[in-house]
Amino acid sequence: FNGGYNRAIRAPNLAELFATEQIGLWSGSDGCAGAAPTLTAAQCALTGVTAAQYGFVPNNTAGQFNQRTGGNAGLTPEEADTWTFGFDFAPIEGLAVGIDYYDITVGNRIGTIGSAAILNGCATTGDAALCKLIFRNPSSGDLWKGEVGYISNLTNNFGEISTSGIDLNANYTWDWLDGRWMASFVGTYVIDFNVEPLKGVNDAASYDCAGVVSVNCQTNEVRTITELRYTNELFSVNTRWRYISSLDYNQIGGTQDQLAKNGIDAYNFFDLSGSINVNEQVTITMGVNNIFDKEPPLV
Repeated sequence: FNGGYNRAIRAPNLAELFATEQIGLWSGSDGCAGAAPTLTAAQCALTGVTAAQYGFVPNNTAGQFNQRTGGNAGLTPEEADTWTFGFDFAPIEGLAVGIDYYDITVGNRIGTIGSAAILNGCATTGDAALCKLIFRNPSSGDLWKGEVGYISNLTNNFGEISTSGIDLNANYTWDWLDGRWMASFVGTYVIDFNVEPLKGVNDAASYDCAGVVSVNCQTNEVRTITELRYTNELFSVNTRWRYISSLDYNQIGGTQDQLAKNGIDAYNFFDLSGSINVNEQVTITMGVNNIFDKEPPLV
């Protein structure tokens, strides 16, 4: 059996401290834009849309809006508490298994809230700390024409991140067909990945990224690597299967965009490699990753 507790701190790096403030883009949607807004007039009023502008705010069909990003010389170190415990066992000859549980909490987090979270958190909760970060174009109410309208998404010490999960490692070796076989499995399961950007101030702004793809998340619940290897005096062959679990799309604040009601299917990649011992001094090795040329998802 094994277990451990660790306290870790991380000081802000140079970019987090001193990156120049600038206007850039964030991808998503503005629930107050377009002729048929998905947010109500009252919700949009919280984000700075006037009654006269509601229903007439120009929408960016490219799904890109302005945000102000940059460093913060006033940052303080973030702190983490990490708990782990597990056990290793060898039930039969040649088989070794290890199971470990982890629980990690990062407080005083260095990062940003996220422009989508700011916009929709303001609209749905009316939180003053979020709403004051939204600067709409006074004349049209948009967040993308020129640099007049934007969301302030500067680096700061925001809230907390917590995650827990289980890691599994197994190896089995045996002799067969005049050679040595080895099968191995390495996998991790993310139980939760909670982000609380305004912990204790606005808990409604919190979200869980486990198994979710969105403008804020891309955290697969399960990732595994399974390998099978055969080796003898003349050659060796190794096959590998990489598995990445599916992701559900999470709509932020009920807004619609091109990914709405969609997600990302589970992905499987297969690799093959081998080597030949020409003599005591020369070994030739060849390999191909992703032998079926599986295209990764575009998000």
